[in-house]
Amino acid sequence: MIQRIQNLYLFLSLGALGWFLLSGLPGASGSDWQMFVIYGMGLSAVSLVIISLLTFKDRDKQRNFTTLALADLVVFAAVVYGILFFSDNLYFQTEAGTDVKRLLDLLMPAVAYVSSRLALAGVKKDIKLIQSSDRLR
Repeated sequence: MIQRIQNLYLFLSLGALGWFLLSGLPGASGSDWQMFVIYGMGLSAVSLVIISLLTFKDRDKQRNFTTLALADLVVFAAVVYGILFFSDNLYFQTEAGTDVKRLLDLLMPAVAYVSSRLALAGVKKDIKLIQSSDRLR
């Protein structure tokens, strides 16, 4: 299953989403409904990435699920950063300096998006390669 680079990118995306959801940062907003929205959207993004990983044999389906995961990640990141901004929890500077762990936690939705985007590029490259080799036969 890990013979293609896009699966490694999808695993990286899955790891970044898992890191963010388990970091405790989503609970910083304090409101129950906001945490429900963040965890719900995060789990939907995780499930789409897992489905995309499991459809590695059918490249067209993998492309479709990766595209859906990208759309979900854009909305997820917008909601997360919006909720954290409006609850005044979107910070990583403290009086002692930069809180590196919090900064990394804040960057994880963006890392998930970028790695999913690279995975989609790899899937499209594979589809193009298969189509060109089919033309040669």
